[in-house]
Amino acid sequence: MTNPLDGVKMAGYVGCQTVRPFAETEGGGEYDTFDNPEFLDDCIEACGAEAVEYDVMTSCCGGSVSVMRPEKTLHPIKKILEAAVEAEADMIALPCPLCQANVEMYQDAISKKFGTDFNIPGSLLQPDHGGGLRHERQKGRRPGPEHHQGDQAGREGEVGGDSYVQAPA
Repeated sequence: MTNPLDGVKMAGYVGCQTVRPFAETEGGGEYDTFDNPEFLDDCIEACGAEAVEYDVMTSCCGGSVSVMRPEKTLHPIKKILEAAVEAEADMIALPCPLCQANVEMYQDAISKKFGTDFNIPGSLLQPDHGGGLRHERQKGRRPGPEHHQGDQAGREGEVGGDSYVQAPA
């Protein structure tokens, strides 16, 4: 890890659809659970940040409804933001680009409608670019920063401009 996120507190917001098709299934590597997934917290910690307790990690942000009818999704997004503030998070980590857009894009509208003053950045984390975190979970180990250094044991590469390191099989 070149620039660890030491001292940064992150709320891991998995969302409602990220793990449902894959958690606890053979095809998904049986790597996590529906109701209390740990993969995003593992990724946050592997980046050197602190994963805070975040009770709404699998709640729904409104998904694509927010694109068509944003007023219908302001309340659930507000709950996500409030929980991050309660957890004293500096930012919200999200694996879903639509969830990230909803959480960031509607903060002003939520503040206007509900009289709040949210200013919480979201960070899109794709915790399985190279399979490293899932590989370690299958072995019963918590992934560490060594999977992000590009050492001799891992494969390095890029996907859409994002670098990754894959843990050895």
